[in-house]
Amino acid sequence: MTRAALLVLLVALAAAGAQAREVPVLRARVTDEAGVLGGRAADLERKLADYERDTGHQLAVLVLRSLEGDALESFSMRVADKWRLGDSRRDDGLLVIVAIDDRAARIEVGYGLEGAVPDAIAGRVMREQMTPRFASGDYAGGIEAGLDALMRAAKGEALGPPPRSAPGRRGRAGVPRRVFLIEDFQQITSQVLSFW
Repeated sequence: MTRAALLVLLVALAAAGAQAREVPVLRARVTDEAGVLGGRAADLERKLADYERDTGHQLAVLVLRSLEGDALESFSMRVADKWRLGDSRRDDGLLVIVAIDDRAARIEVGYGLEGAVPDAIAGRVMREQMTPRFASGDYAGGIEAGLDALMRAAKGEALGPPPRSAPGRRGRAGVPRRVFLIEDFQQITSQVLSFW
């Protein structure tokens, strides 16, 4: 590789790294940089502290106005790596990230909680608890409902049946929706990343 090509590559890599959004310092279980939680942030902080004291599982929430062009997946992994939630031996932390202007959210689950909170459960929590509230502008309510469901799931409690679809709701070509298991899986995993 020529020196000029190497220089161009290094400049491009430096520019890409410079565009990455900075990970905030973990100072509390609830970090609301977007200012959408208001007085409910303190209530959520107490609820998460009580839950951590009772179970040992550490949950945290990061609410941002924007990812500033950063990819949600890479940003959430950088936050999880820097914040190191949960017990280091059990890896039982859980992180909820919401980017308001980007209309995106993600739930990162430590390996120690993946049995109780697999991607399918995280997707259900997003779809059933968080997304409907976010769509109506109730970010605090969506985050609180999502955390309540995630805490129940992490304790091994069932979420209950999903809400029923409208009677007679059909999928493609008139075939009942339950036949499309692969499609449903794709919807679950995609909604973990971006929604409403």
